[in-house]
Amino acid sequence: MTTLPWSRSYNSNSGSPFRPATRRDPMASPSQLGEEYHGVHPLALQAGYKRVAWQKCDQRTTRVRVREHTCECQPIVYELCQAGGLMFVRRFYRGDGVREHQSEWLRAPAAARLWSRILLGQAR
Repeated sequence: MTTLPWSRSYNSNSGSPFRPATRRDPMASPSQLGEEYHGVHPLALQAGYKRVAWQKCDQRTTRVRVREHTCECQPIVYELCQAGGLMFVRRFYRGDGVREHQSEWLRAPAAARLWSRILLGQAR
C-alpha cells in the first residue's frame, strides 16, 4: 500500500482525514488549553488602512453574543458581536479605566469583512 505524503501528519485513528494528529490530551482542561493557546492578535496597521467610525456604545438589546475576540493580553481588545440579527465590532481600551466603543451595526457579510480587515491591520 502506498503512503500518501500528507498521511504522515494526520491521525489515521481519528476517523477523519482532516483532523490533525496531536499529542495533546483531547479532554484537556481549560486551564491547560489556556497555557497552550494565547489568543488572536491583530496585525500591525498596514499602509493605507481605513479608519472605522467608532461610536459610543448604546444599549440596543438586552443580550449580545460575542462570536469572536482578540487576545486579552493587549491594551486594546476587539470583539465581533451579534444581536438582533445584526453584527458589530466592539472595541475596549484598557488603560486608565476601560473605554468602550462599537462600530455601526451591520449585516453579517459586511461585519465579517470589517472583522477581517481589523485582524489584518487594514482597518482600525
